[in-house]
Amino acid sequence: LVSAGYGWPGYLASSEIYDPSADQWNSATSMATARYYHTAILPNSGNVLVSAGYGWPGYLASCEIYDPSAEQWNSATSMAIARAFHTATLLNSGNVLVSAGYGFCSVFALAAPYFSSNSLLVFSHY
Repeated sequence: LVSAGYGWPGYLASSEIYDPSADQWNSATSMATARYYHTAILPNSGNVLVSAGYGWPGYLASCEIYDPSAEQWNSATSMAIARAFHTATLLNSGNVLVSAGYGFCSVFALAAPYFSSNSLLVFSHY
């Protein structure tokens, strides 16, 4: 799954899925929000979590989850702080740690789904 990005004419919301058996890319449903400089991670649920990034009107806090069985994007809880250039790490608990970018980190609880309160990092990380 490749989602969003930047191309002509600007921010993209489109998604494509690669089929290795046919060696071809197929269009998938578009995300609700066009973005780039976001992260995408595949948690244990099999759904894809896309968090934050940059789009209109600037840095984003919104998140979306792609459900491959339903072939659709669903809105997820937004983070308290908009960010881009960040990381997303799958934790042993199954939660996703979103950190860096502009100085804050959040933990996404997939079972809920919600973001925990943000913790300030000692230094900003880009």
